[in-house]
Amino acid sequence: ELSNSTRIMPTAVSSSSSPAMKETGPYWDKFERLQKLAPEPAWIQAARKAAMARFAETGFPTLKDEDWRFTNVAPIARLAFRPVLEPTPDAIDAAALEAVPFASLPGSRLVFVNGHFAPALSAVESLPPGITVASLAAAIASDASKIEPHLFRHVKTEHSTFLALNAAFFR
Repeated sequence: ELSNSTRIMPTAVSSSSSPAMKETGPYWDKFERLQKLAPEPAWIQAARKAAMARFAETGFPTLKDEDWRFTNVAPIARLAFRPVLEPTPDAIDAAALEAVPFASLPGSRLVFVNGHFAPALSAVESLPPGITVASLAAAIASDASKIEPHLFRHVKTEHSTFLALNAAFFR
């Protein structure tokens, strides 16, 4: 567990693979911005920091990694990292949704814009007792104790650098 003041320096990890595959500085910059957006419970901060530290330690997998020997992720590693840290509800409007084929189907419609749940664009039918539809951020803000036992229970960042990156930046 890392304290709030702990920061692993964003440096390239020495490796025989491409430097682009191990450089994590730009990711740390975005991670620090994410941490400043909204207060979170200490258990989430610690899990995020541990996941980010794991990503910084491993970088992206290369063809020399057994599990990735047939998949070259170098093109992904070269892309600029631009996570959508905050919701962008104006990116689409309700009228645009009516034009898609599924708009007339019966049942609930959950809309996600750039990875963020958009409740104003969603249509939630009646739900069984105990079922709630909300963004993870809203659920944590309303009752983190219901989320804590489940959120990171199956996240094993030691097995996947992509899982570590996802765990560091989830919203």
